[in-house]
Amino acid sequence: MKSNQKPSFLLNTMILTLAGGFARVLGAVYRIFLTRIIGDVGIGLYQMAYNLALVFMTVGMTGLPLAISKIVAEKTVEQDERGTRKVLWLSMLVSGILGLLIAALLGLGAPYWIEFNLKEPRALLPLQCIAPAVFFVFLMAPFRGYFQGKQNMIPRAMSDTVEQLVRVVMILVLAMLFIGRGLEAAAAGAALGVSLGAAAGFLYLLLMYLRSNRKKEQTDLFTAIDLPEEKAVTVLQRLLKLAVPVTLGSLIWPLMQFMDTLLITGRLQSSGFSVEEATTLFGRYSGQAGPLINMPSILTVAVAASLIPSITEAMVRKDGVTMRSRANLALKLSVLIALPAALGLNLLSGPVAQLLYGSANAGNIIAVYSWVILFLLLYQTSASILQGIDRISLPVYSMLVGVTVKSVLTYILCAIPSINIYGAAVATGIGFAIAVVMNLLAVYRNTEMKPDWRGLVIAPVISSILMGLAVYFSYPILYRLSGSILISTGLSVMIGVVLYGAVLLLSGGLSREELGNIPKLGPAVLKILNRLQKQK
Repeated sequence: MKSNQKPSFLLNTMILTLAGGFARVLGAVYRIFLTRIIGDVGIGLYQMAYNLALVFMTVGMTGLPLAISKIVAEKTVEQDERGTRKVLWLSMLVSGILGLLIAALLGLGAPYWIEFNLKEPRALLPLQCIAPAVFFVFLMAPFRGYFQGKQNMIPRAMSDTVEQLVRVVMILVLAMLFIGRGLEAAAAGAALGVSLGAAAGFLYLLLMYLRSNRKKEQTDLFTAIDLPEEKAVTVLQRLLKLAVPVTLGSLIWPLMQFMDTLLITGRLQSSGFSVEEATTLFGRYSGQAGPLINMPSILTVAVAASLIPSITEAMVRKDGVTMRSRANLALKLSVLIALPAALGLNLLSGPVAQLLYGSANAGNIIAVYSWVILFLLLYQTSASILQGIDRISLPVYSMLVGVTVKSVLTYILCAIPSINIYGAAVATGIGFAIAVVMNLLAVYRNTEMKPDWRGLVIAPVISSILMGLAVYFSYPILYRLSGSILISTGLSVMIGVVLYGAVLLLSGGLSREELGNIPKLGPAVLKILNRLQKQK
């Protein structure tokens, strides 16, 4: 049995990682084309609606499926198929009601959001068009949790892929169809694409469930709820107990964007900017810079997916040495990915903006915002470590403190004319930094791990500085020689990456043993280094 379980676990992890990575990349890339279709103002209107909806959609995408999967897995082990269906239909009932209420709050309450928070009347229609997406995301949650609990990750992964593909295609098609009717209509078309994508994902999961249960005895909804094995109230209590902490812990990035949506345009207008100018700046900040900041987290999510379960396993075995070693490696990899990514994006912000969006207008915003990458990735990894050692509530507290500090600073800084939109980026960085410090203190306190100053600070900083110097001086030279932003940017990035990796390995910032422990990539790099060493 054990030999069969391990490949299944590895396969499931790989399926979810690939699907999640594909969805994240596609989710970032489509904004490039959307910005070229509807411009800075149009993307600003779209992001106002999307950022509001994202907070509520995150609730349906994270905690609920995880809680449902855990209970379904328990029922499956007990061979309690009727109990499994009871959990599914109860969660469907609760998710459906909750999703409908939140969608109504967003759609029917759109005039309230516009008047008292967004201060942009043209965002009304996009907000109403994106509201149904929340309802469908909540309907998907029980099915995602059900299939995950059954150790069948293919429907979950495929639904993510279907949702994202339909979403991206419909966003771009509808935006192009409605652009002739004005920016508000085009942004509303894009928002409607999000709802159509969510509907497609739900329909796919529903069809997969009906297909998988086609040959099984069907249980009526009311019969399932009245089963005596476990009371409905008990099931709901277990779902809430599991779902709430995980959901709150995953809300920091959506909440940061949510507070930006509520505060930025109003505060910019109070500092003297017109509605048009405020929406344009918000579009550059949230629709152009924001996706770039979130892109590197694809790598840390993959790292966490591979290392965090092993941290939990070591803790259960009471193997403190292994647990601390793996936790330190997870943090180190996050820094090694985040620091050069932040510095590189900072130095090449203008060329990157020009390449992706056809204009360098967002370049300065990207440059300031880029440093958030470091704190975002460290927060995600440190929160995952705390969850891995059963300290689930601690990231919630740090998240609340970070979001509160960020909100206060955004409110103050964005109203200062000389700082304006850059205040939101600075506030986000400070909010994340405080949350990271709180998480790291909790990690070191609960694991009794000693700080690895060389691996976490000295080696990455020295390597990043040398990389930054190489990028800074090589880009203008390469641009003069080639006359192409694409070629000069690509080559300068390659030079920086090679130099960064070489310095890191030569300085001992990443040992061969640690390199070998990195899933997939590490062993491959190690083989290349060994071959080069033998040739010498």
